[in-house]
Amino acid sequence: EDSAYGTSIAEAQKEMLETAGVTVSINAHSFKSIDLTDSILRAKRAMPDIWINTGYVIDTNLLLRTAQEQGFNPAVMMTVGTGDTHETLEALGADYLEGVLVVSYPRADISETYGPGSDAFLALYRKTYDRDPIAPQGMNAYFGAALLFEAIEAAGTTDFEAVIAAAKAIDRPEGSSLTGYGVAFDETMQNTRALPVIAQWQSGAVKAIFPVSAVAEGDTAVNLPRQ
Repeated sequence: EDSAYGTSIAEAQKEMLETAGVTVSINAHSFKSIDLTDSILRAKRAMPDIWINTGYVIDTNLLLRTAQEQGFNPAVMMTVGTGDTHETLEALGADYLEGVLVVSYPRADISETYGPGSDAFLALYRKTYDRDPIAPQGMNAYFGAALLFEAIEAAGTTDFEAVIAAAKAIDRPEGSSLTGYGVAFDETMQNTRALPVIAQWQSGAVKAIFPVSAVAEGDTAVNLPRQ
């Protein structure tokens, strides 16, 4: 979608993919649009090996539904940031979503080896709300809040600069938290050890498939083309 969110990610993707020798074409749509037929027709004409979409929940669901209606079914489809919730499943159905990849936040059902504490979080969530998490953002928000509280405690105050300094002093390796994140803030206070997980729709459910160490016991990391 054509706001700062989608545009910035698309430009970064294009730069990295072209560096890897991939031919890239970017098309944009408004996240407010009520008809994305033109976007899908342009994508069909391009006949891509891989189709990647970055958007919000509503426009992503509309884009996928339009692709379904137009018979657009590339071998690899990937959504970025959204596309892994019940809303998308209800909008598209399990059959069409089968094999669709999602660049996502670490999920509560990732391997305990990758995210130590994720099993306990999932069990507590289910006990509290009598359902699985609505979206993976919940566990990530939990991790972020816990890190903030830790920084405040270490600072001994809620003064902004003191909390920032305390947070910058935290240094933990990847794989040391329930999300699989480590902790190392750069000069812009971005956590450079907070990495996404690639998930995939499999039989109506979203499963982590990459990195392989994040795959839960009993799940499969096999990533077959959709066709």
